[in-house]
Amino acid sequence: MATSHKPSRFNLKTLDYYKFRKLVIDGNRDDFNQCSEEIQKLCNDVQMLSSRNIHFDEKEDKERLQYVYNTYKEMLTAKRLDPMDVKLKSGWWGEQKGMSVGRAKMANLRSRIVDKVSKTTNADNLDVPGIFVIKHKTKACWQLVEVAPSSVLSQCSSRIKTAFEGSSEDHLSTLIAISTCTDWTIKVRTAIPGDPLSLLSIIQNDCILQEDSLWPNGLNTRLTIQSELELKEFRKSAQRYNWPSKKDVGPLDIQELRRSLLVITSDPDENERPITPPTEPANSDDSGGTFVISSSKSDSSTKTYVVKSQQKSDKADSKKRASPRPKKF
Repeated sequence: MATSHKPSRFNLKTLDYYKFRKLVIDGNRDDFNQCSEEIQKLCNDVQMLSSRNIHFDEKEDKERLQYVYNTYKEMLTAKRLDPMDVKLKSGWWGEQKGMSVGRAKMANLRSRIVDKVSKTTNADNLDVPGIFVIKHKTKACWQLVEVAPSSVLSQCSSRIKTAFEGSSEDHLSTLIAISTCTDWTIKVRTAIPGDPLSLLSIIQNDCILQEDSLWPNGLNTRLTIQSELELKEFRKSAQRYNWPSKKDVGPLDIQELRRSLLVITSDPDENERPITPPTEPANSDDSGGTFVISSSKSDSSTKTYVVKSQQKSDKADSKKRASPRPKKF
């Protein structure tokens, strides 16, 4: 005689914040067998991500990060998991005791960020351009280095706010949603209004190497190098922080590199784009080439970086090709 399947007590539509906190954030498994398959997978994926310390798993963790955040957003859509509850109980908006909806103001979040920064950085004003590093206290690879072109404080606040509201698509949002305020530290390097983006790029590259936050050791997936000065400073940063360490570097393995590229191009939806020269800046001179080092695709599971260069000879050739042909009389 066939037995009827007993419906799960906790699923995407019935899980409230208190069970979400117990099962997902705290990792308590008392009610695990009463959960739906989706919630069980959510708990298992979070458990795997929480076990990462030095680095993520290159092959599977990006899929886990995406699944966790997609599931979180589905629970928010079902309206049983209230984003306001998650925001208030996360600790980012102040002390948890006595918190009410009326106190969930951006000013409280900004105050908490300033307090965290004051413990790691001597910065008087955070409403200026700069770089911020948000990093987990115990899990070294839970980290991101980001440029704030206008205001460090505003951008960092927005990052955290949108993470809880389910309106972001980046992996940092996943980690923020499955943790609490006390788990994180924030460091900044401030610039001054009017500083060129090139300076911010140099500072960001330096911070990425200092923190060793390139995937899979962190959430950064690209370096930005668009001038000879930035390239020069990047080399200095690499020497400054001994990055990468010699034990991590062996001879170039062409066969392994070829296999890695085949993995990327085998995906019909995300084929690697052909390498094309960058466009020439409107006010550029002939003092040097243009260099870009970036991830070949935003979410590839393989660390693949493309280096593009354009030399003066290329510019001269393009000008020749662009010149009109003489008319025949």
